Amino acid sequence: MKAPTSHKIAALALAATGLLLGPASVPASTPGDLADLVGARGAGGEMELGRRGYSYVTMTHGVQYWWNAERMACVGIKVADGHYQTVSAATPSDCHQKAGYGSASHQATSSADERVHFDKGSSGAELTGTLPPGESRRYRLHAKNGQNLYVRVAAKASDIYYQIFNPDRSFLLDQMTSHKEYRGQLWQSGDHVVEVINRGRNDASYNVIFGID
Repeated sequence: MKAPTSHKIAALALAATGLLLGPASVPASTPGDLADLVGARGAGGEMELGRRGYSYVTMTHGVQYWWNAERMACVGIKVADGHYQTVSAATPSDCHQKAGYGSASHQATSSADERVHFDKGSSGAELTGTLPPGESRRYRLHAKNGQNLYVRVAAKASDIYYQIFNPDRSFLLDQMTSHKEYRGQLWQSGDHVVEVINRGRNDASYNVIFGID
């Protein structure tokens, strides 16, 4: 019987090490049900988060926050090079929720939220804002099923994006560059949320125009 070669010995040693150490570890702060998403591609990760009951809430300092109403759990996700770099447990307040409250109807109002009001007899409104890098602001406006919504975000910076959520927290419009406006018919009644996001490295000013008819 031939003695094992040095290459075989090295391979066996490597395999033994893998068996002893197991798969690459993830931070202790990563929720167990999301550990497999560390390293996932952003687009695929978002679909999987939605399948597991998580809804996107906001982004602050480059961290995405997702809320699971059934579990009353908030997670923060940092994306780098198109992949989920970290997935960590966060506090309910990070997801703009009050501790102990599990539904969107009990959502807390934060400094990042602003209610859109139309002047009497008007069907449109224009607001201005400035966002630091990695920050977002959410605009809430009430609209009914069957009405048409118009949104235009005007910004000099190319790193301003926006997205629109239905009252049930599902996406009406996935993240869109500010160079494109939105027009579409609504299929739900209630508060719709337009979130404006600064993905750049500098403060950015913008105007946002809303219309409902």
